[in-house]
Amino acid sequence: MSQGDLDRRPAGGGWSVGEILDHLEKAEAANRGEIAELIALARAGREPFLYRGLTPAGPSPAFLPPALLPWLSLPLTLATLCLPDAARELLIRRRLVPARAADALQPRPGRPAGELRAGLAASLAETRSLLAANADLDFRRMVLLHPLFGAADALGIVALTAAHEERHQEQIRATAAAL
Repeated sequence: MSQGDLDRRPAGGGWSVGEILDHLEKAEAANRGEIAELIALARAGREPFLYRGLTPAGPSPAFLPPALLPWLSLPLTLATLCLPDAARELLIRRRLVPARAADALQPRPGRPAGELRAGLAASLAETRSLLAANADLDFRRMVLLHPLFGAADALGIVALTAAHEERHQEQIRATAAAL
């Protein structure tokens, strides 16, 4: 794609292809950060468990008012714990529920194509390196619990990252086709 096409937003609104790619890079880095934090807990001899509640600055269903999110953390956590992993991944993979990205994952517009490509490749390499450097640990014992994403061990976080990328690959195809 030309830089102009990469930066062009769809007529009906939404992110450009470049913005989607930037968001994916940020999301992988954030998920890698969660895995790194779990690894640090395990290496320190502490319980490798993290809980992330809903906040106005975090990810959420687009239709929920941000002020209600903290109040919905517990009920949604309980609901997602009852949801099979395959169903949870389907909800992430398919754009069935409109979502709002966390503030920290909002894309930067206008990044050059080469920078996006290099950033995505470097991000993937960093995740692979993190996992390889800690292969002696039991990733299944490292758990992140989130009201929207349920309980995921470190390898489950990688699977959710892949499902999230698939969601946005569909969005990229639709956005590029609309150009």
